[in-house]
Amino acid sequence: MAISHTQHAETLVSGSLEGVRASIALTPQMFELLSAGVYEDRILAIIREVSCNARDAMKEHSLNLGVDVSTLPKMEVWVPTAFEPTMHIRDYGTGLTKEQVFEIFLSYGMSTKTSSNELIGMFGIGSKSPLSYTDSFLVTSYKDGEMTMYNVYKDKGIPNIVKMGSTPTTEANGLKITVAVRSGDYYVFQDRIRKFFRLFDFPVEFKNVEITNPVVVLEDNPLFKVVSGYENGV
Repeated sequence: MAISHTQHAETLVSGSLEGVRASIALTPQMFELLSAGVYEDRILAIIREVSCNARDAMKEHSLNLGVDVSTLPKMEVWVPTAFEPTMHIRDYGTGLTKEQVFEIFLSYGMSTKTSSNELIGMFGIGSKSPLSYTDSFLVTSYKDGEMTMYNVYKDKGIPNIVKMGSTPTTEANGLKITVAVRSGDYYVFQDRIRKFFRLFDFPVEFKNVEITNPVVVLEDNPLFKVVSGYENGV
């Protein structure tokens, strides 16, 4: 799905006053700024944004079902290694339709999470964070007995999505994001994963690499949280 480069500006007239509403040019430079320019640590940003989106999807699903999130399967994180040079993050939310995938992964500045304090994301940028590191990544949606794979990629700097195919599945609903990791970055990803998930407030199952020293909440109240987990070499 290509994105037009057309700029949109609207002239506003009120009585004798005339003005012009601001617009954004859909250029490769602008998408680079939105996808990468907002992140100081791009690898950490991918882990954080994709994991928080997965957490939100499962939290929202549990709220809709009226059950505790602990009754759902754990979020899964495949830690990249030299033998499996990809990071996968799999949630067990509701999954996404084709229309939802296209909207979420191509729309900047729009979010479905602004109406709930239970959810983290709200700016509509984090789902595109893998494009700050790579020119393409995979989105696999498990939805009502069908698994559909999409390729999100940059064409001359502009994000696009192509549906790669669908197949029946018995897997539970949810979404999996797959990011190919460059040679030499495996240990960086492993380090950032360990550091990020020390304070993650959600059950996670790690694959390929053992992640130890989980956070232990020592004191928790509406104003602050005291945790352990910093001193043991994580």
